Amino acid sequence: LVNDNGTPYISVETDYSKSDLGQMKTRVSAFIEML
Repeated sequence: LVNDNGTPYISVETDYSKSDLGQMKTRVSAFIEML
């Protein structure tokens, strides 16, 4: 996603459970690659 200034950002929603960790790592890695 990109904000009004053109700066990329990621919005993360989680319940902070350990089961979310793998998916979170994947999404953050993909975001970093996009940069």
